[in-house]
Amino acid sequence: MYVENMFPFQLSSIKILNWNIRNPSLQRAIRQVEWIRNIKPNVIILTEAKNSNGCCFITDKLNSYGYDAYMPTVKDNDYCVIIASRGFDSKIKKLNMNFLPHRLLCLKCNTFLGEIIFVGIYVPSRGPRERRNVDKKKFQEEIIRVFNDLSMKNMLKNYVICGDLNVIERNHIPSYTFFGEWEYNFYDSFKKNGLIDTYTFLNPRVIEHSWFGRSGDGYRFDHIFVAKKLLKYVKSCSYVHEPRYNKLSDHSAMMLDIIH
Repeated sequence: MYVENMFPFQLSSIKILNWNIRNPSLQRAIRQVEWIRNIKPNVIILTEAKNSNGCCFITDKLNSYGYDAYMPTVKDNDYCVIIASRGFDSKIKKLNMNFLPHRLLCLKCNTFLGEIIFVGIYVPSRGPRERRNVDKKKFQEEIIRVFNDLSMKNMLKNYVICGDLNVIERNHIPSYTFFGEWEYNFYDSFKKNGLIDTYTFLNPRVIEHSWFGRSGDGYRFDHIFVAKKLLKYVKSCSYVHEPRYNKLSDHSAMMLDIIH
């Protein structure tokens, strides 16, 4: 099998892509994977995936490009996460998730900064696409439990956590009254465990949104958190609106650059 050599030199930086791909049709998946190929990320986290023709195509195509790409098999056809890396040794790491484990995927990578754990999360929404047994609050509580346990064991110091969390921060602009305290507590739990919301840390005065409702209201649902230990290596964190403008997804992408 031919594998394209996208990274011919030893890596001195890591480019991370975090993007909700909205379970694409095969036709849209072809366009999505071409866009991904052109920006050449080293780590890829794709949320709102399914065991569909489009998402299987993306996973297979990334593997043909030389990535180690993973998508869990989900028996009940629920949404899941695709995670991939290229340029260093990596393997799937199991976290002790007892509820909807396919919505949280974890990849352990050996990089120039040592071992980094990349986590991709897709939190259920309240929308009509979700099934009745997909409980947003229960899933968030399970993540809090898992990360609290890791924090107690001092194991979050090399974590990068990405995904569509379907929550906003307390001081989000504009503000929305329908989010519950339990949803804000979920967002706050990352900070309490020593993880930094990278975009707001680097851009404290900039208002950004990654998804827009039918009324045109914007939401910053997509996030990247990094452990404090890794923050000094972060060069940039940005939202990339091109794929949303071009109707590749209804979400903008996020990019994080880590340098030595």
